[in-house]
Amino acid sequence: VKFEADFSEVKKLAESLQGDAVFQAEAAVHRVTIAEARLVKARAQAAAPRDRPWLAGAIRQKTWGKGGNTHTDVFADARDPEGRASPFYVEYGTSKAPPQPFMGPAAAPAETSYPAAILAAVDPFASSGGGSVTGGDE
Repeated sequence: VKFEADFSEVKKLAESLQGDAVFQAEAAVHRVTIAEARLVKARAQAAAPRDRPWLAGAIRQKTWGKGGNTHTDVFADARDPEGRASPFYVEYGTSKAPPQPFMGPAAAPAETSYPAAILAAVDPFASSGGGSVTGGDE
């Protein structure tokens, strides 16, 4: 008995699925990146010093993409009532004013939540709750 198999169509299917998977993973990472940045922005706005009410309203989020990559910045773009660009000095302090950190503490939780959210978004086993390296239930 002789068995022959033509895997050319299977290879084409696998290549197609792989391309779709890459596109879906990139889209998932894009969504997670924007969502995590929104959380950082909200935490920074909530933590902005109350004695500088103009500061919370000046916290911005800018997202852009290039070459399949997503970039998001969360930053304070503000001037105080005297026209000085002061968020940096509020965050880190000066020789005359103590630091009042609001951006750093807002970003700190993302060190663990962001990678975990990406993993959950792109790993079907992580998001479905099933499976293992050996293939799950036997």
